[in-house]
Amino acid sequence: MTAPAPGWYPDPEQQDQLRYWDGQQWTPHRTPMPHRTPPSGHAQAAGFGQSRQPTGYGQTAGYRQPGVPGEPNGYSSHSGYDQQPGHSQPPGHPGQPPHDQRPPWEQQPAQRSSGRGLIIGLGLGIGLFLVLVVVLVVVIVSRIGADEDTTTTTGPERAQENPETLTVDDSVTVHVPDDAETRLQLSVEEAGLYHVATQSEQGTDPVLALQDADGTEIAFADDGGTDSPNVMDGGFEIALVPGEYDVVVTEFSGDPAEVTVTTEQIAVAEALEDGEHTVEAAADAAWLATVDVPDGASVVLDVRGDDGADLVLDVVLPDGSEERNDDRSVRDPESGSVLDPYLEFDVDEGGVLTIMVSGYGSGAASGTISIEVED
Repeated sequence: MTAPAPGWYPDPEQQDQLRYWDGQQWTPHRTPMPHRTPPSGHAQAAGFGQSRQPTGYGQTAGYRQPGVPGEPNGYSSHSGYDQQPGHSQPPGHPGQPPHDQRPPWEQQPAQRSSGRGLIIGLGLGIGLFLVLVVVLVVVIVSRIGADEDTTTTTGPERAQENPETLTVDDSVTVHVPDDAETRLQLSVEEAGLYHVATQSEQGTDPVLALQDADGTEIAFADDGGTDSPNVMDGGFEIALVPGEYDVVVTEFSGDPAEVTVTTEQIAVAEALEDGEHTVEAAADAAWLATVDVPDGASVVLDVRGDDGADLVLDVVLPDGSEERNDDRSVRDPESGSVLDPYLEFDVDEGGVLTIMVSGYGSGAASGTISIEVED
């Protein structure tokens, strides 16, 4: 015969308990019998849609005993499990109830799986996939556009191919276009000290630069360095040798502007030979001289100030490079004052050497300079 299905049944040994039958034998798992009181005057109904069981075991009616399908409730006389109260449970080792085998009144109804959740999840997945595809397309298109744009911005655009000419001791008013630059060509015929500056209306912020014939910037000014009602005008003083230079004018904020550029020769350089020479310059001025030097020459310049004067020595080499000294070091020849400048250097490219001596802090310059040039 077929053994009863696994489940909770009245315990044949304890009338107030339910015991779990694992389909082959009783297990040690028990739980208290729920108390049910039938309505007065009515017979007790079978519990949970199950047939009423005989009370041969002394249990409360309404809870089925493990029986065999097709036979009366209770154990079949042929089952080998026809047990009476007090008898031992069927032989064998106690089994374990399935994972969630609790009494029927404690069990939660099984949740039915629904296709609605699957449809919602599928829709969200498709939507997320489409969003990722759109983002990927946008990134690829933007990168392709960036690769195709090969234009690089290194500064304001050049405003003209043929710049106007700026002569010494003269001024030129130029128009600076929006986000662009204007160039002026400056021709220097005599070595000397020059002052280049801008003049503009209030609210304009011109930027001034000077480039040599190779396009190297050798001077720069933004604000200050000139007498102008507009404090944002700028200017600089520089020692120049004969040659061609570019004056570059831009507007700091990139706005279009009208700017006047002036250039003035402050001092004329005196052409000198080797030897000792007198240095004299007023405050806010400089003593200027030039010396012709051959290729590979070694040059020594030794300046001695009068009465403890603090002098500064600046030199522009033929190749445009510069040398500068304020106070001599302990390695230099003694002069009686550490404030006296001293320079030693070699000249690779021969040409005109420009020498400038000025007072420290725009003071007056007075003293002597010794110039030695060796091939």
